[in-house]
Amino acid sequence: AHMARAAGGDWKDPDAKMLAAIVAEEKKRRADPNRK
Repeated sequence: AHMARAAGGDWKDPDAKMLAAIVAEEKKRRADPNRK
């Protein structure tokens, strides 16, 4: 939710599946030093 709000997202509480997808995406971004 933090990242979505920072990116201009308007929603507050994602459901479990959405939250899991966000966490997975964040891990991918952290694992790749070439992406911001």
